[in-house]
Amino acid sequence: MNKSKLGKAPFEARLVGVYMLMAFLAIQGTSYFGILSKVESYWLRNSILEILMFLPIVVFFAGDKNQFVPMMRVKPVKIRVLLLAVVVEMCMTPVIWLCNLVTELFTPNVVEIGVGSYVDETPYFLMILSMAVIPAIVEEVSVRGIIQSAFSRSGRKFAAILMSSACFGIMHGNVNQFVYAFIMGIAFGFVVEATDSVIPVAVMHFFTNWFALTLLYYVRYVTIAQGQLKGVLELIGGKVASPEIEAVQQNSQLMDVVSTASDVIAVVMNVLFAVAGVFAAYKLICRIAVITGRTGHMLSIIPEFIKKRVIKNPGGMQAEKAAAVSDLPCTRIMNPVLAIGILIWIGVIVLYECIVHGVIV
Repeated sequence: MNKSKLGKAPFEARLVGVYMLMAFLAIQGTSYFGILSKVESYWLRNSILEILMFLPIVVFFAGDKNQFVPMMRVKPVKIRVLLLAVVVEMCMTPVIWLCNLVTELFTPNVVEIGVGSYVDETPYFLMILSMAVIPAIVEEVSVRGIIQSAFSRSGRKFAAILMSSACFGIMHGNVNQFVYAFIMGIAFGFVVEATDSVIPVAVMHFFTNWFALTLLYYVRYVTIAQGQLKGVLELIGGKVASPEIEAVQQNSQLMDVVSTASDVIAVVMNVLFAVAGVFAAYKLICRIAVITGRTGHMLSIIPEFIKKRVIKNPGGMQAEKAAAVSDLPCTRIMNPVLAIGILIWIGVIVLYECIVHGVIV
């Protein structure tokens, strides 16, 4: 496709820029002026932030009331499609682990540090409500529903998936979450196109956050239990480690070698699981497209070099070799308003990283 011949970005794509600007003013403004700091409960603050993220969506309703509901793409799907979507999310989980493993080399894990500090004081069900249920609904309807649909008006659905995922990632405001939110967003975007519904990805989003929070609570519980056990043993004069373990611990050089080897093995295993998970997710999304009858649609939106591989692959989506052609003229997605919105959110990420690394005190 010759990008120089692409037409002007559609009106809906420009509204995404307005949305990002309004979301920035709402979220960062309330934080800067200390409004949210007056809310003591962490779960309630997080719920308010999610609502603030959704409110700017009214610009799309004001822009085109007739298309607003279709753009949300809240359509019922079959139960087996939902189950397959959850399996897709499970297959992509190693990718999140790998992203965290890589990004934690140079930036902190925001969720683990930020949320972890509130685990002891926040009931489990309230944390799940504010960080799994509400985000799954608000963010998926906003991003995979409205924003991806808006970008799709350009007639370039693959580019729409990438751009909506990028917007979703940068609005998290930090590098750690941006990386895995962008990658997972691409998988979510393909599931939306395979089902023409945000309900499966909302379920996937919920499962992702629920699993992470549940694991965090479990680790915290085990840590506290271990600390209490150690205290009891010290109180009664018991020994925490056997003489053999103490002898190994005294050999710091050996422990360093073991630790390094463990890190290398962990990285290799994460990479292998991530690659296998992406391949399995691809196969499952192909299956979902077959169930929903959108095989031709999926072939029409993926890049040509991938399409050739899919058609040659007897186990892929070759049932419909003639891909459907988009009835929308291909136009640009990027526009001045959207560029400003993206640059402002990138500025938030840069500012955050500078503060974290002590560049700005």
